[in-house]
Amino acid sequence: MVNYTPDKKKPKTQVQSMLLKPMAVLLYVLQFMPVYAIEVPSLYFTNLRQEDGLPSNIISSVVQDQKGFIWIGTTNGVCRYDGFTTIVFKNDGSPNSLPTNNISSLLIDDDTLWVGTWKGLCKINTKTLEIKRVNLGPDITIRCLYKSMNNRIWIGTSNGLLVYNKELNKFDFFTNTNSELSHSTIRCLHETKDGSLWIGTYNQLNRFKDGKFKAFNLKGDYKPYLKNNLILDICPFSETNDSILYIGTETGLAIFNTNSFKHKLYNSSNTTISNEVVKCIHTDEDKLWLGTDFGLSIFDMNLKCINTYFHNPIINHSITNNVVWDIFRDCNNTLWFLTSNGISLINKENPFFKLHEEFYSVNNQKAGNQIRDILVTKDETMYMATIHGVIVHNPNSNKKTYFTANSKDNHKLLLDNAYALAEGPYGRIWIGTAGGINVWDPKLQVMKSISANKSNGLTSNYISSFAITKDGSVWVNAWEGGIFKLTGNIKTLEAIHFTKLEDSAPDFIYACSDNIYYSKANKLWTINNNTLTTEQVGEVNSYLENRYISCMNTSENESLWIATDNQLINYSPKLDSVVTYPLSNPVISDLISIEIDQKNNIWMAGLTSVIKYDSSNGTVISMPLNPHYPLKNFYSQCSARSNSGYVYFGGDNGYVEVNTNMEDFQPIDPKSVISGIKVDNDLINSRNHSKLLKKDIAYTHKIRLNYSNNSVTFFFSTLNYWLPQKSHFRYRLSNLDTDWHSTQNVNFAAYSNLKPGNYNLEVEAINYAGIKSTTTTKLAVVILPPLWLSNPFIALYLFLGTALIYFAFRLYNKRQNLNNQLRIANLEKIHSEEILNTKQQFFTNISHEFRTPLSLITPPIQQVLKSGALQGKNLEMLKLAEKNSKRLLTLINQILDFRKLESQTIPLLKKHVELTSFCEEIFDSFKDMASRNEVNYTLTCDIAPINVILDKEKIEAILYNLLINAFKHTPPEGRIEMSVTIVNNENRNKIRISVSDTGSGISADDMEKIFDNFYQSANNPADQQGTGIGLSMAKQYAALHQGNISVKSENGLGSTFTFTFPLEEGEQITIKQTQQVTASTEAVIPKLLPQSKGLKQILIVDDNPDILDYIEMNLETEYIIHKASNGSKGYDLAVEIKPEIIISDIMMPVMDGIEMCKKIKQNTATKQIPLILLTAKTLDVQKTEGVEVGANMYITKPFDINYLKACINNLLSRKEQLHDFIKKELLIHPREENNPDRNQDEQFLKKVMEFISENISNPDLSVEMISSKMNLSSTHLYRKLKAITNQSTKDILKNYRLQKAAQMIKNNEGNITEIMYSVGFNSLSSFSKSFKSIFGVSPSEYGKLD
Repeated sequence: MVNYTPDKKKPKTQVQSMLLKPMAVLLYVLQFMPVYAIEVPSLYFTNLRQEDGLPSNIISSVVQDQKGFIWIGTTNGVCRYDGFTTIVFKNDGSPNSLPTNNISSLLIDDDTLWVGTWKGLCKINTKTLEIKRVNLGPDITIRCLYKSMNNRIWIGTSNGLLVYNKELNKFDFFTNTNSELSHSTIRCLHETKDGSLWIGTYNQLNRFKDGKFKAFNLKGDYKPYLKNNLILDICPFSETNDSILYIGTETGLAIFNTNSFKHKLYNSSNTTISNEVVKCIHTDEDKLWLGTDFGLSIFDMNLKCINTYFHNPIINHSITNNVVWDIFRDCNNTLWFLTSNGISLINKENPFFKLHEEFYSVNNQKAGNQIRDILVTKDETMYMATIHGVIVHNPNSNKKTYFTANSKDNHKLLLDNAYALAEGPYGRIWIGTAGGINVWDPKLQVMKSISANKSNGLTSNYISSFAITKDGSVWVNAWEGGIFKLTGNIKTLEAIHFTKLEDSAPDFIYACSDNIYYSKANKLWTINNNTLTTEQVGEVNSYLENRYISCMNTSENESLWIATDNQLINYSPKLDSVVTYPLSNPVISDLISIEIDQKNNIWMAGLTSVIKYDSSNGTVISMPLNPHYPLKNFYSQCSARSNSGYVYFGGDNGYVEVNTNMEDFQPIDPKSVISGIKVDNDLINSRNHSKLLKKDIAYTHKIRLNYSNNSVTFFFSTLNYWLPQKSHFRYRLSNLDTDWHSTQNVNFAAYSNLKPGNYNLEVEAINYAGIKSTTTTKLAVVILPPLWLSNPFIALYLFLGTALIYFAFRLYNKRQNLNNQLRIANLEKIHSEEILNTKQQFFTNISHEFRTPLSLITPPIQQVLKSGALQGKNLEMLKLAEKNSKRLLTLINQILDFRKLESQTIPLLKKHVELTSFCEEIFDSFKDMASRNEVNYTLTCDIAPINVILDKEKIEAILYNLLINAFKHTPPEGRIEMSVTIVNNENRNKIRISVSDTGSGISADDMEKIFDNFYQSANNPADQQGTGIGLSMAKQYAALHQGNISVKSENGLGSTFTFTFPLEEGEQITIKQTQQVTASTEAVIPKLLPQSKGLKQILIVDDNPDILDYIEMNLETEYIIHKASNGSKGYDLAVEIKPEIIISDIMMPVMDGIEMCKKIKQNTATKQIPLILLTAKTLDVQKTEGVEVGANMYITKPFDINYLKACINNLLSRKEQLHDFIKKELLIHPREENNPDRNQDEQFLKKVMEFISENISNPDLSVEMISSKMNLSSTHLYRKLKAITNQSTKDILKNYRLQKAAQMIKNNEGNITEIMYSVGFNSLSSFSKSFKSIFGVSPSEYGKLD
């Protein structure tokens, strides 16, 4: 054991006597207490790394200059840090830069920063930032720097010890060769009060005193194979006593007595210290901090324990690295831990609160928790309402009890989600949860519960707060319920009743002066405890001025404290008086809880800070939560005060404890420092802009800036490095700002375009604690006027400005012209694309128009030629071919004429024509169409027969287009009238032909465009789309005849087109009686079809009646023909008659063939019907679309009728084969199918056959049983099986029984009678008769066949 007492010949001093007790504790801890003897309390470090501005994460040294700036030495240069930003100094190759970037040691000497590197020494002037190198020889390695009490600079190197006498500017050099120094490698230095310089070298501790060296071997016999024992750090026992030194070595911690020269070494051989390489040591009042090669160890003298802290890569607030190189304490009592991965900081200022963590554990893992309310009872027991139940902390035993919904019966809560706590009469604890009220009796250790029900008057179980008045009355506040007063036997909780006094539930209620207070709609209300009347507190509300009440509470003197966003209100109910206190300090915000201590100090909680407010003088002290605390923010109204002088505030994952009896905590007054400046967004300092700044801006009192540098940003700092982001600054620039500006979360002020003149920048700081700087920092700013404000320069500016405007105008015009050209080009491109698309659509439509007539011309003519006769059906087909050939010729002529009209080269081929017969002929050609469309079609001709001269083909084309358009837009039962008359206009006879209809009419927008080339109205249905050239050609034909076509129309009421042209060379005109011809809808007489019994039904769907007639004429002798004019009618007819085959066109009105095919294949009743698509669409993609929707065949027009017949016969043959296959195979042996969705009909049939197979021996098996099993009616089942198998349900059952019987007979599975019963027959005669009808022989004869 080390003897720490002085020499016996010398009496003990008082200081030495005081030293014995803590030394004894330390020795006990080092030798007997394990590192993990108790749970390690949490330390929450704030870390600085390279991403925060450091030049490197490997830190070697930290010092603080006289101004307060922190200088940090790294392996990549040295930097100055102000809490927000860094200024980095590196070797740039010039003599006025660092010798190298690898820094080993730093030392502050007044305004000089000595910088030791691994390749030399230099000095930095902390005011001017000027660097000067110190010539000590080539590549000398500096290991440590120290300033002694006699103002000498001691420099430890790898080659010896240098001492610099500043007065004489002289260096003395000591090595192990010219002195008794134990080794020339110097690692650390320390001077004690007696003038001794203690030197740590490569192998021993050395003392230099009175010009002599003395060495001490601290390692002794420990690890004899280790020849060296590097002395890493030397630290005195305390600031007041340095007779005991802590020595950090590579072999452990040595405690050295400087009087007796005795020591004791503590390492892994005799302690449980985490690592014996002790790199650095720091002492404070009751702790010894050791930085090692593996972790940070803290010796706590009061708790007599060692706590070791390691870097945890998944915890942000752990120390940055396990290798701790040095520990530094700045002037604000913040500890800096220098590691191999950055710097970690801990604030050692004495905060006025202590953090208590409260986590919820799930499977030994920490989970989040939230404290909603805190109660401290009269006996100091603490209750905490959390989201996971209630925690009870006994201060005497320091144990915790938990009340949850899963606790035993006497401790069980209604729900874990607890919100409110109150100490009521008889010492009971009232607990409000989301499931009702629990009442805990600590004396009887019994928990009772109260839930809302109709009998007790409580209407909600969501209890938010309680209030207990002096007379013991219990008041309850419930969300979605209101405010209630509890009456009845509170002691036994029997026959209790809740009386509602307020419907709307506030957040909290409070009891003060025997009344209840609460806030509602930004007003303060009160309920009289005796009369139960409710009224506003007018005296308080007059001061509130409709401001939101953030929190309130009562004090012991029966007054109510109310907090708003900018003031405190103290209300005395007895005096009905109000005193207000302004809250102007910027650290006061978001107040959510308030407590009043016994000294009448106000303690408040913001979201993230605890605030003390002295109402006597208005001073504020704030302590924000460490951002790395698990307690991120406080919970509203979650606070309590104890009789012993403690105040508690709770929130997420814990609570804080404030000792209101402690001495007033006074943080160090902040400085307001202008720490940086940017001019025109360029960061300047005295090093890179020496003309602007002779000294650093922090030491500058006046700055002159050119007019071109009139955009300035000033940066501020308090030079307090704990929570610098919580600082607030106030600033103003005189001669510009009239009011002060405040910053929050930023540390700069920006001014742009300052006019020439003199300004003064004034800055004040408020630190995280709400303490305002006592002095105002001022900086004079002068913006110099520019030299070029003279008249010649102004004239030059005007000239240049004019020229600039001129060229800008020209450039603008050029750009506008270019933009216009681009717009025109773009419009032309769009127009060309529209024309191209329109033409493409035109030729697509016209190809369909061509192919349909062609399919009606070629096949009929071929058949007539083959037959050799022109009678009966052949004559009808030839007439059909003749009509459609004329239509095709008309279409072709229109296309040719359209091309000619485009080139203006078409002539008129005039000849004599009898007008009335000509018009009647055209009229008659549309009678059939009128009959089919059921349109009332009339001709009115008011003139006698007359010969006129005109181009017959072009007039015919005009009238043809007008009538076609009328029929397209006139619905069934509509009316179309064609009238011919002669009128006299402008002293000239003219022929006027009108076509009127009662169709859909033409909109006003379309009226102006209907005669344009390729124009088609967007309002036209798809089935009414044409080529878009009919009316355009008609208009141009009329113009060739010097005529005109006009139109009158009203949307929804029909249209009238009038064609008027001059009468040429006509004979004498005589007026005759009006001739009226009406097309009858009964013109088509149904043909007498041959006997249809036994013929299969075919459905033909096409919008062209000629196609329908043609196919019908060729198929009517072999099939029953049904026809439909569009897809919608075709689908309805298919569902109704279920034909054997459907033949359909694709392009049809209402519903096209593709959509009809989809619907037929999706309907289970029709999806088996084969379908042939017959269309003019020939593209591969169109054929693919038809097959994909379920068409069995795709035939393009024109088609061969014999080919169509062959396709029909082939499809019917395949259908018959499928029915035979189902009958013979699937009904007896259903196939296994891995994919049930592949063939739904087979799956359904398989299910039916499996049910029949399972019940085949049941003679009562019937159609009704099968339909019941399939969840279908008998009729529906019959139709479905008939569609799949072409057999009825009864036939399937009978055939299956007989097939099964035949199979059993062949396999000799019993005699005939047994087989008969096994397949469900009761009568042998019936069985034999049925069997013979199928197989042609009796059952017994069938068994004898091979």
